[in-house]
Amino acid sequence: MKKIVLLLVSACAVLSLYAAVLTVDNNIPSIGMYTTFNAAQSAASNGDIIMLYPSTTDYGSFNISKQLTVVGAGSDPAKPDMVTTKFTPMINSVGASGSVFIGLDITYTGILYVRYPSTFRNCLFAGSVQVQRDGTVFEDCLFKNSVQVGDGSISTLNTSFTGCTFDYHYSRLQLNNNASAICRNCVFLPRSNTAHITCTGTYSTAFFYHCLFIRPDGGTQTLASSNTSTSNLLFINNIFGNISSVPTNFSYLNNIWEGSPAGITGGYNQMDVDLSGVMIDAYGGNYHYTDDSLALGAGQYQEDIGLYGGDTPFDDFWYLTYLPSIVDFNCPPVINQDGDLNVHIEAKVGN
Repeated sequence: MKKIVLLLVSACAVLSLYAAVLTVDNNIPSIGMYTTFNAAQSAASNGDIIMLYPSTTDYGSFNISKQLTVVGAGSDPAKPDMVTTKFTPMINSVGASGSVFIGLDITYTGILYVRYPSTFRNCLFAGSVQVQRDGTVFEDCLFKNSVQVGDGSISTLNTSFTGCTFDYHYSRLQLNNNASAICRNCVFLPRSNTAHITCTGTYSTAFFYHCLFIRPDGGTQTLASSNTSTSNLLFINNIFGNISSVPTNFSYLNNIWEGSPAGITGGYNQMDVDLSGVMIDAYGGNYHYTDDSLALGAGQYQEDIGLYGGDTPFDDFWYLTYLPSIVDFNCPPVINQDGDLNVHIEAKVGN
């Protein structure tokens, strides 16, 4: 009896044993099962996986009508010419609840409304995002514009951001009426003296753990603005670069501050800290700790303060592609009768 030995190295995703996998490729020639997302979604059932090949042609914007996992090729901010999967999922249907989106370059420049709970991983958002339902999750995503939690009329609770980068000019994280969010190991990079957080309504609640708030050009920053007096925000184990002012009703515990803004309430904050004694190159983009960093073991429970502390340390390679590419294939040209067929395949993701 012949045996086939198959080795697949560095495969990127573990998929459900029972979900169908449908592939879409709008390149010419196409090697996918379908050439449009709409055709694949029509053929899919709830729980299926749709994989979109990278392409120079945008797949477009489509309303998601089923609970799907949609997987793209990922991106690399350091390689602007890299071919990505440009696709915008519109979450307007209850049927989309629980969908997962991975490795997408979401090019839509308007406001993307997330009207039903969804999960986004390793995605890049060009436009604004507004979350309108409880329980939406963002992991290892890059936001180039504002992110709103709630629309001001609907209670929107428990929106989660983990390992995300908020890289913006005049936009920010906006908390509307009756909205709550939690940010873990996220980096906030304003390009001007705009507030990191805007509390536009009342009864907003948010928790920030192991985040970094720093303006790359070294300029001053404002932590929060608008209706801060009716909001409840808690900051634990964060690092703040050159913050000029903070709301006095927020709580601050075990944080590191480059300056010494007035009104900080809470204990175990380190003030007037030179960030060169904390991170390797705070204003050059290397946020890893120095060997004798003041952040090491200085957290609330003796964990490290900042991006790489806690249970969900920031992933420097958050953008890695989710569709593997074959880098090595070996199959012997001649096989003895009744011999074994040994096939060696290596694949990689990202770099």
